[in-house]
Amino acid sequence: MTTFINLLDPQRIYLAHDRWVCGETHCAGMTAATTGHTTSGAKVRPVTADDVEGWEWAGLGPLGCECGRLTARRGDLGEVVVTTKGDAS
Repeated sequence: MTTFINLLDPQRIYLAHDRWVCGETHCAGMTAATTGHTTSGAKVRPVTADDVEGWEWAGLGPLGCECGRLTARRGDLGEVVVTTKGDAS
């Protein structure tokens, strides 16, 4: 049996070309999780504070991953704060 190493942090949100995904394999996909790139070759990168601010400014609601497990917002110091669905913090 082949084992793989997930290069993505399951508690972060990433931009995978044109999709917001978390580091979980079921959300990011096997290729992104094991190579850090999408199947089309785009580098997967962590969400930034500017991404969150732009998303909110555009009125698109909370920036969340496709599976709905994580949501990102800007913290009081301008940092990215990621919360898990159902987390009260």
